[in-house]
Amino acid sequence: MMVKDIFKSPDKWCQGTGARNAFGEPVEWRSRNARSWCLLSAVFLAYPFHQRVAVMTRIGKYLRVEREENEEIEKWNDSPSTTFLDVLKLVETLEI
Repeated sequence: MMVKDIFKSPDKWCQGTGARNAFGEPVEWRSRNARSWCLLSAVFLAYPFHQRVAVMTRIGKYLRVEREENEEIEKWNDSPSTTFLDVLKLVETLEI
């Protein structure tokens, strides 16, 4: 599985917490009730432990280049200015 397989539609992405259930309430990213995930949680869901650091490093490099800032993944995901299309562009560009 890859992050792009998780973010097939805007309702699969969330902000302000790692994951949300069908009612929009926060849940653990690995909960069977989770229906949407933040970018970081989607990485955790999609990749085994030994691959996560490499993927997160690529995301961090992308954000510094594209945003010209050294923002953490969570802060970028939760920023009011970040949209699902921004996340989708990142995912497609990095092929994650």
